[in-house]
Amino acid sequence: MAIARVNGATLATTIETLPITLEQQASRTSLLIAGAFIMLAATLLLAPFSLVAASAAYDPAPLISALRRPVVAVQLSLALVVAIAFVTVPLRLLLRRSRRPRRIVVSAAGVIASNGPGGNPAWNESLAAYRGVAHHIRTSLSGAQHEIVLVHPQSARSVVLHSADRIDQAEVDAVARLLNLSEVPARTLYQVRRPRTVPMQLTGAFKAA
Repeated sequence: MAIARVNGATLATTIETLPITLEQQASRTSLLIAGAFIMLAATLLLAPFSLVAASAAYDPAPLISALRRPVVAVQLSLALVVAIAFVTVPLRLLLRRSRRPRRIVVSAAGVIASNGPGGNPAWNESLAAYRGVAHHIRTSLSGAQHEIVLVHPQSARSVVLHSADRIDQAEVDAVARLLNLSEVPARTLYQVRRPRTVPMQLTGAFKAA
């Protein structure tokens, strides 16, 4: 299978054999939005402790007096630990997601998605669970990009198999035959169910094993 560079991603120029391996990276926009929410939560949760610290720097006597009471000291400590946990745990998961791409393998047995090379399977589907193959045209300010998409009832499990400046009908037919699926209209992509997951943006390599 030949390899080409399209819009900063390494893509297969042809799909001739199975299995096909590809990688997906979390969308930068989604990561930025999630990071902004985490920072907002951190500000709201840690603001009271910042005020206490600022007040103690000016006059530490009230804080020292309060900390001499075991109950108050335990409550403040637990509140601080919980606030830090609410910030650090989501932030750690977000950073891990940004560094580790999702690997997807399409074979005759089905489609398996795992979190990075050698990672635990995130989900797997049989090819029979897919509605078919769609020829989709994505438009942007830079122009039109043709895609061959394996369409699933859940949008997060639909897979872009091939992307190019132009895709002939013969290529779509060949992929449909390879996967033993029928071609479906591109509008099918917009009729799928949308699960509550962070959308993924294609950024990785396609190759046949």
